[in-house]
Amino acid sequence: MSDVPILAYYRGDDGWSLDRAADVIARRIEADTGARPERWRVPGVETNAGAIGERVATAPLFGGGTLAVVVDPAPLLRAKADREALEASIATVAPGNALVFIEQ
Repeated sequence: MSDVPILAYYRGDDGWSLDRAADVIARRIEADTGARPERWRVPGVETNAGAIGERVATAPLFGGGTLAVVVDPAPLLRAKADREALEASIATVAPGNALVFIEQ
């Protein structure tokens, strides 16, 4: 397993292609760990930095880790405190996990 956590940001108007980009990340985790990652997909308006951090902060001992996909993350960036909390969550992404932001 790679010691480098995976973080990606994809932006565009083709939702199908954006989802396929997240699939590439999932295949990368599967290749690294030998197991399919758990996928957690959530709209930015329905989550917060703490919930994201809970999903990606712990490195997997067994299995494929977690691929967290946050769709349209703009609501997580509105207030300064929210932005700082999201930055802190991004810093906690553990190896074997991935955090992907998709903005359509």
